[in-house]
Amino acid sequence: MSSRRRRDPDPLELITFIADHESLTLSRDEFSGVTEERLRSILRAFVSEVTGVPPKRTNLAAATVAAKNEPKKAANRVVLFTDGASRGNPGPAGAGWVIQDESGEMLGKGSAFLGRRTNNEAEYEAVIRGLHACLEAGANEVYLRSDSELLVKQINGTYRVKEDRLQALYHQAREKLQKFRRFDVKHVPREQNSAADAQANLAIDQGPSIAV
Repeated sequence: MSSRRRRDPDPLELITFIADHESLTLSRDEFSGVTEERLRSILRAFVSEVTGVPPKRTNLAAATVAAKNEPKKAANRVVLFTDGASRGNPGPAGAGWVIQDESGEMLGKGSAFLGRRTNNEAEYEAVIRGLHACLEAGANEVYLRSDSELLVKQINGTYRVKEDRLQALYHQAREKLQKFRRFDVKHVPREQNSAADAQANLAIDQGPSIAV
């Protein structure tokens, strides 16, 4: 069992803890050109100025060796392409997704046969399953891309979700998105989403042999 503090922290103690342990990615992104280590130094220097105690210095050599021995982690920031397909609308349907890093390198892909669904239901299923795959991979920022303009505008709140059958899927998708520290949802042309489309159609082609 962890020895968590069960009291309101002293403000300076809190700042020191943040400087030593918390991710400062959001702050780094907000202040362009400033590294996380520089932000940590600023926080430690502030505490030192208030308390008069010199800031702790990190043993950089030891930290470098430790970093080299750590296994590589999955990309924290990923781009997720999703697509759903239905032959009959409703009819046999499939969901497909492709996960890339920011440079466009493939990190993973997947597909799921959905049984009889509408095209819009398949689009939402692809988003839900793709986001789940991103969370399982350890990502904490996701850039969702879909060629369904309706889905994108519904998720972003521009359009209301009027169909009862879509409302539950919409809420599932939003709940998944809220698990990420940061997310962004945008529409892309169909030709930019061909890999996810291929995954969705593969699911239909292979039918129930693709796990739902």
